[in-house]
Amino acid sequence: PVAYPVFAIDRAEIREASVSVAGVLYTASQIRAQALSRPDTMRFTGSVFGGTSPYANPDSVSLTVKIYADGVSITDINGLESGRYALRGGNVTVLPSEELVNIWVTMAQTPQGLTLDSARLSIFYGKKYMDAYAVRVGYDTLFAEELRARIELGEDSVIRVRRGVFYFRENPVYFNGSVRTDSTLAWSAEVSAPHGLYLPFPGVFFAGELRGEGEGVRRASLLLNIDTLSYARYSLGHISGPVEVDNWKKLSTPAILLSGPSVTGTISGWADLRGSLDLSFSLDALRLELLLPEARGLARGSGNIRKEGKRLLFSGRVDLRHCAWKEFALERASLNLMAAPDTLEGWLVAWGISKDDFVVDSLRLEGALLSGQGGYTFFARTRDSWLSSEGNLSVSGEAGKLEASRLAMNARGLGAVKGDGLVVKWNKDEISMSLPKGEVFFGILSMGGWIRRDSVSFALAVDSADMRALSSSLGLKDTMEGVVSLYATLGGSLIRPTVGNITLIAKNLKWTFLKADTGYGEARFVGDTFSLDSLILVAQDDTFWMNLRFKMRLSFVPFAIRIDTADAISGVIGVSGGMTPILGLFEKFVAFEETRASGQVQIYNTIGSPYLSGKVEFSAPRGVVVPTGTALSKVEAQISFQADALSVHSLKAEAEGGRVEARGTLWYRSGEVPMALDVDLLQFPIYPDPFMEAKVTGRLEVDGTLRRPHVQGDLAVDEAFFYAPLGRKPAPRPPERPNTLKYEIRLRADRKAYFVNELVDLEFAAEILLEKEAGAPMTISGDVMVLSGYLYFFDRTFEVLEGKLRMTRQTIIDPEIAIKAVNEIAPDTSVYLLLGGTLSKPEISLVSEPPMPTGDIVSLLTIGTTGGAPEYSLMGERAVNLAEGLLSRELRKRVRLQELEVRTGTFGGTPQFTIGWYLTRNLYVKYSTDLEGMESQYFQVKYFFKPKVAMYGEKDKSGVGVGFQYRIRF
Repeated sequence: PVAYPVFAIDRAEIREASVSVAGVLYTASQIRAQALSRPDTMRFTGSVFGGTSPYANPDSVSLTVKIYADGVSITDINGLESGRYALRGGNVTVLPSEELVNIWVTMAQTPQGLTLDSARLSIFYGKKYMDAYAVRVGYDTLFAEELRARIELGEDSVIRVRRGVFYFRENPVYFNGSVRTDSTLAWSAEVSAPHGLYLPFPGVFFAGELRGEGEGVRRASLLLNIDTLSYARYSLGHISGPVEVDNWKKLSTPAILLSGPSVTGTISGWADLRGSLDLSFSLDALRLELLLPEARGLARGSGNIRKEGKRLLFSGRVDLRHCAWKEFALERASLNLMAAPDTLEGWLVAWGISKDDFVVDSLRLEGALLSGQGGYTFFARTRDSWLSSEGNLSVSGEAGKLEASRLAMNARGLGAVKGDGLVVKWNKDEISMSLPKGEVFFGILSMGGWIRRDSVSFALAVDSADMRALSSSLGLKDTMEGVVSLYATLGGSLIRPTVGNITLIAKNLKWTFLKADTGYGEARFVGDTFSLDSLILVAQDDTFWMNLRFKMRLSFVPFAIRIDTADAISGVIGVSGGMTPILGLFEKFVAFEETRASGQVQIYNTIGSPYLSGKVEFSAPRGVVVPTGTALSKVEAQISFQADALSVHSLKAEAEGGRVEARGTLWYRSGEVPMALDVDLLQFPIYPDPFMEAKVTGRLEVDGTLRRPHVQGDLAVDEAFFYAPLGRKPAPRPPERPNTLKYEIRLRADRKAYFVNELVDLEFAAEILLEKEAGAPMTISGDVMVLSGYLYFFDRTFEVLEGKLRMTRQTIIDPEIAIKAVNEIAPDTSVYLLLGGTLSKPEISLVSEPPMPTGDIVSLLTIGTTGGAPEYSLMGERAVNLAEGLLSRELRKRVRLQELEVRTGTFGGTPQFTIGWYLTRNLYVKYSTDLEGMESQYFQVKYFFKPKVAMYGEKDKSGVGVGFQYRIRF
């Protein structure tokens, strides 16, 4: 058949055709025919020319169909050929029941590229439906494979498709639908692709289903239920909601729901093919990687986007959280904008914008940001700098103006700066700046100037800036103290600036070894040469002055100061009146007052290794040695400079009857000052502890560097006195200022070293080591061997038989004690006192010979008897004797005698006065007399060959005697 309800050809002309129908072969070279169709019948009328046919009703044709060896052509009623269609193979079979017609087409193709491959159409015209199957139908990129569908032929002019399925690139697509064949062309359809499809548009992936209805191409109502829709790297996840289509030129929706791993929210509005749109959106979550492949973070917000021709309008608010893009990071931000081609209004607040070590902690912009004025607040920081500001900002083309109502910053190398009223203007390549009143390092700052291209011109004034803040900003090792005022002009270029007319005024300056009540300096920087034309420091009417010239590289973009240590330096340094401004150079060792000095020194060679040439003479009436606390007097010194060496030819001073002399050399090398000094001491007093004083003789060797000095020495103790309270915790040494001084000093005492407190009165020999590490307190170690002495207990004097004190790296003196002493309380009774423990926690025990209970020993020591009721008169006598003993020991400490005893004889006995002292280191003299009868006198002279071996001579009323003494420790 050539006609059927699916299609109808009213007129046709077929040339060179043969048709076999029900075993009858019809051939013709030309057929003119008319075909009429009805739902249940099929008729063919017309005429065939050039062949045989039972039909002979010639009629005119409206279409001409030409069949060629390679295809078929159709000519429309106007005689124009509308296209050539290629056909290969195929046949038509009609079953005997005449209810089924099968049409096979091996290949068919239209000029527009539509192809049909291996298709079969089974027509059940008696049952009003047909089944269609095709291996492939469609275009090169948009096609269906394994197409199967049932097409129903309804009486209501409706064609329906049931259980349609085809495969697109091996993925199944299911479809159902219907279309009315009248003029309305009303249709409805369902299409689903549960496994997803890669559509012919590059990178588009679709998975889900579409439902809709419409009338031809004029109108369509669609319901989306898409599981996944992605394009390239963009993925919207689940999409659901209605869409209205008007002539396939305008799309609108009341609300489309987006729900997926990358985005959740709703979209409503419309868009057309001309590019106009009006969309409202509400985003609960949008991952930024959906928009930018290198971005990370989360966005949410709502707003409206409109496009009218070329005008794009936006209004809405967006919040961002934990964002990152390339080397940038953003902790959070809120954006509320109304945007048009010439307008950007609203506000932006952001926190935690960072790139490398640059961080904008907070930023706020508001107002008309592209025209007119807007406000801003800003806080940013780097690893060692920060900037905070707020004010107004206006921009117009390449020109703009910033007015900062508040400005605060702390930049490395520039320090802390505050300012009110900063105004910055720019126009193309010119920038001008003015700050009428600000603050830098707690001083007053004012400045103004301009930058044109790379040229710069500025004036700067700083009044009373805090130098402690300045040194902290510059990261100096040693803190500067004082206030400074600075006036300067800046010119040249940003790369090679010139600084001139620098005037510096300082007050109460203290930095490293420099000290000044007032200071004044003038300097300039031209080209790459810095000239300090004059620097004068005055402290206590003493003057230190300096002129210097050296090379320096200064840049402002970026800010940098570079000094090459290999560059040359030249200048002069001098002192007059005294050395007070530079006495800090020696503060770790010695401090002076009322110094007198004169001289000057030339400076030459390089910055890294400056050489000096000249000499200085110095004197001071008083001073103090810092490590030992020793007072000095009549200080004189002669110092010369040659190349990198400072030579101390002679430094002499007196100290409380002793003397000190020093000589040696200091060098300046690569930023350090190594030294080698010898210090000779003669009966030089030292105070290593608040409870200890001594006079020593020997030599100290000082080496190391000026920053980290090291002292070693071996000193003999001429005499020493040490008082440490017994039974009380020793007071800690006053806190020392941390310093880098290090020393190891050994003290040796053969005798004339005394240890005294309420309980003991000892002479001892000692080997003591005083040690101190850099930055740590001093420690004391060593052994003290008792040579002679007494312990006082219950108003009884115990003579020491043997004893030893030991200290091990103690920061406070609290030695371990082991002393044994005896009191011959009666001709046949001896009591031994054993003293142990430590000074802070002494342990005392008593034993007797013959042995007695401790209670009887205490009774015997206190009241003179071991039993019975005590007599009040006896107790009173013991109390007076106790007071006499305390008086004698206190007098002995006051007048610095080795032995002194006073007895009043109030309750019996003879009034007695005894005194003893060392005339020399080894010669001891003792004298005793009866205060009532001068004829009872005693005189003794004792000479010690060794600490334990002595020869003595004595005289009393009975005559003169000579003896030999040797002490044995047991």
